[in-house]
Amino acid sequence: MVKLYPLLKPLTDQLMEEVRAYGMLEVSLEQYQTVCNSIVRFAQSSQVDSYSPELMDSYKDNLDTRCSFGEICKDYHRFQLRVMRMLSSLAESGIVDFSSTKPHPLKYIVSDETNSLVEMILDSYPISIATKNDLRAPTRHFLWYAEQLGIKPQFIDDTIVMSFLINEVLVSNSGSTGRTLRCVKYATEYLRAHGNDCLHRDYTLLKLKNDHRRIIPAYSEEEISGIAQAADTASTIGKRNLAIILVAYCTGLRGIDIIGIKLSDIDWHNHKVSVVQSKTHTPIVSELNGATLNALADYILDWRPKCDIPEVFVTVKAPYRRLSKGFGRKTLGSDLNVVNLAST
Repeated sequence: MVKLYPLLKPLTDQLMEEVRAYGMLEVSLEQYQTVCNSIVRFAQSSQVDSYSPELMDSYKDNLDTRCSFGEICKDYHRFQLRVMRMLSSLAESGIVDFSSTKPHPLKYIVSDETNSLVEMILDSYPISIATKNDLRAPTRHFLWYAEQLGIKPQFIDDTIVMSFLINEVLVSNSGSTGRTLRCVKYATEYLRAHGNDCLHRDYTLLKLKNDHRRIIPAYSEEEISGIAQAADTASTIGKRNLAIILVAYCTGLRGIDIIGIKLSDIDWHNHKVSVVQSKTHTPIVSELNGATLNALADYILDWRPKCDIPEVFVTVKAPYRRLSKGFGRKTLGSDLNVVNLAST
């Protein structure tokens, strides 16, 4: 007996209703809708109006080909496969499979007490189940960082927070900076309300700046000095990242422009750096203060790997190469220019 499958367009509409009911963020809903529309258009181009496993196989083959030729990135390829799996589970069983393709082991292992604290922090905010799931790992990451330093939650102070932002958020390549900053806000606010007297900054104002104006530094000179002391300057990564942070603070350049700075772009005599902005293609010259020049010189002369790459900032492991655009976009462009802390 031939199995009858549902019409594709109503099926994708039903999937969107299920995803919306699950509590996905609006921006995520738009991404799901885009993939659903793409699947429907693909079916229409083949003069097909119903779901079938064969249709999904054909669409996957098309995706694989596009990914192999660089038309779509691997992350988007994986996301489309996830939507396809959810659509297939709905068509086959009537239930959407929201699980990941494979279980992910916990990256930051904490004590049972700290795990309970993570849940209490998240439960204290009116957020959806989906959002809570998104925020659980970065919240655990923040508390894990303090736990590794032997600091109990009630004794986490501003130095620990800044150290976490510099040494953990900066080197993360997850692209989840916004979620991590949100978790720092939630966690510090919760801790201050439940007996922590060591946190004196108002981290509720910690945010990403998404505008295109030059960033006005939110840190004072004393705070920048504190950041420098908190950074792990006993490693190549720490030295490199400290120099990047200070360049971002001093110039307000986008992360993608910072990682594109070449050794020849730095005018050591006149304390300036010249770059052509990647987005506007506008050449600009920015002044560098003494602390930034010292950090650059320290990294370049003593810590930067010996290689022929013209860019200042390179990877720490061979084969050496300039930092990728993903690093600049996900980590620097939205982390360094942009962290805004206001004093209480």
